[in-house]
Amino acid sequence: MGFPNLVLPFNESLIGGLSGRVLAVRVGDPSDVVRAAEFVRSSANRLSMVILDSAVPLDEIPFDEAWTSVKLAVFAPKMGQFRNVVKRLRLIRELNPTIYLPTNDPENLTALRILSSVNLRCAAVLDDRGAADWEGLTDLMTYALAGTVPHGAIEPFSTIAGRYQAAGWIEWGPVFFDDPKDFFHLDPDGRIALSRRELLDGDFIQTDIGLLDEVIDSEAYRQRIDVRGRLFLEYHPCSSCPGWRICTGKFAANGTDKSGCAAFTAEMIALLDDLEARGRRTGKTTP
Repeated sequence: MGFPNLVLPFNESLIGGLSGRVLAVRVGDPSDVVRAAEFVRSSANRLSMVILDSAVPLDEIPFDEAWTSVKLAVFAPKMGQFRNVVKRLRLIRELNPTIYLPTNDPENLTALRILSSVNLRCAAVLDDRGAADWEGLTDLMTYALAGTVPHGAIEPFSTIAGRYQAAGWIEWGPVFFDDPKDFFHLDPDGRIALSRRELLDGDFIQTDIGLLDEVIDSEAYRQRIDVRGRLFLEYHPCSSCPGWRICTGKFAANGTDKSGCAAFTAEMIALLDDLEARGRRTGKTTP
């Protein structure tokens, strides 16, 4: 296993102290997109992408042609007015970002379909703790996988469909930069967490960036990435869920009632099996 990518804030001192790393840099200000990309490229590291954490809706983000050379992920709270998105649709398509919208806002379930329908690549950010609208997510999943009209990809369903097999389990955490086998998350002080959630909660696996290379050899890290072993040993409800091979415990912290996520993943498996049985490639998208 290669060393994981690092997801970290745009902090020149932090980035300048690293060498030979692959970095995904988070910025909150659109004016920092190019500056962050150029700084990483001029450092002793390699840029994988810039992640824009936008405080404003998608339609208010000042997309810029200067971003063309930057692989971009955009996290926005909502779409905003679609008519305003359409005015800049040509440019947004040229920039080819993945647009992430949180699904704890019911309007975003509709917005993801709309954005996908105009061939924009989207991602439904699934809430791992709050009360999700499982019926709404099931409808969105069905549209993403079984819709007959070509559309842009909607993650994580596109990745799940592309990797699905009747046996075995699927890991789609990297779509959201949240698989510790692929990504470590750093705060401005260089403290290391194994997911975005753990970073925000202040749950660090290591607080000394000088010991970064030692994390993957630690027992704490090995236990953390062995989600299956941990949940099965705990006799966690996820360990007996029929949807385990698609979910792999990603909603383990989402309350004690697992009926919603269990039904959601079971229906996804049934749909994927049905589509495969009928000889259809799942999750069709436009080129």
